[in-house]
Amino acid sequence: MNPELQAQEHLDQALKLYQETEDFETGLAECDTALKLNPFLVEAHNLRGLLLEKLGKPLKAISTYKKALSLDPDFSWAKENLENLRAEFATHSQIVTLARYSFPTEAYIHKTKLESEGIWAFVADAETVTANWLYSNAIGGVRLQVKQEDVEKASEILNREPEPLEWDENLDEDEDKEEEMLCPECSSADVEYERYSIRLIFLSWLLLSVPLPFFKRKWKCQQCGYSWKESEILELEEQS
Repeated sequence: MNPELQAQEHLDQALKLYQETEDFETGLAECDTALKLNPFLVEAHNLRGLLLEKLGKPLKAISTYKKALSLDPDFSWAKENLENLRAEFATHSQIVTLARYSFPTEAYIHKTKLESEGIWAFVADAETVTANWLYSNAIGGVRLQVKQEDVEKASEILNREPEPLEWDENLDEDEDKEEEMLCPECSSADVEYERYSIRLIFLSWLLLSVPLPFFKRKWKCQQCGYSWKESEILELEEQS
């Protein structure tokens, strides 16, 4: 069967579940299936937003309505649903931008950290920056948002000293070495140990929807920009 016809069938089933049985979870699954078959099915994005509202996920619903309007700016149902939801949401909860980031990965890492401590958080403008990295500076970066009443606690959580990760046993040693290491190019002590590749983490999020911790494990001089691995220094010392 044609994928577009299959998508329409799943959309019809989702609409039936929404209107007649109020089985919103199954309806959402049907919508997701329809969109996998036809990502440009505007009606499915709109219905998905309605289902998310019923499931108590208003911000995800807002994002879904915006997706529908990005595909068809004149789609009146999505416009009306978006305006109504924004107005309703604004009356019940004030959302504050806690931090801004150049890349979505950084924001999602901090979002996960807040949620693990029971703080609701939302990442805004991630889709825009993902579509075109050049937009990041123009719109002020990706925004990490929390409720007004959670600002103080969320700030405290993000400002905590990071704890060593179990799967990186050399963190403490690296911190001690950072105080002793000199740049082999210009002899500056202003060096930093880069444990992760932000670019690869971002790409993993973009392609897999999951930010994976790619290790970089390189030293970089903040003065001259030279980068090197510790193994390279050890090799030079052995040769000399």
